[in-house]
Amino acid sequence: MNSKEVGDISVANIITKLLEFGYVVSIPFGDNLRYDLIVDNGIKLFRVQCKTAWIQDGCLAFNHKSITTKNGKEISKSYNQNEIDLMLVYSPDLKKIYSVPIGTSLLLRFEPTRNGQLKN
Repeated sequence: MNSKEVGDISVANIITKLLEFGYVVSIPFGDNLRYDLIVDNGIKLFRVQCKTAWIQDGCLAFNHKSITTKNGKEISKSYNQNEIDLMLVYSPDLKKIYSVPIGTSLLLRFEPTRNGQLKN
């Protein structure tokens, strides 16, 4: 499965869960925007970026940047609060969705550390 297909599955799972919770979900036309979905909670519209997580050393890791290719070169760009309101991360391994604050950690720990560290 290619990365586009993996991403589509994550977006589909996120949409399903949002609909189950009663949110209205809109999909913007085209794929050149910094967000994947618009979510309406009845009061406000939220621009949502969807990401896929993978398990790495007892953590869920995900790309917190957009990655594109231009003229054969990979270009990555971080998201900021002027572009998106919410980042939702889907883990196919755990079948869970996490809301991650914009500009924060790239790893979500779900297993205890080997050295017992509890902070940072």
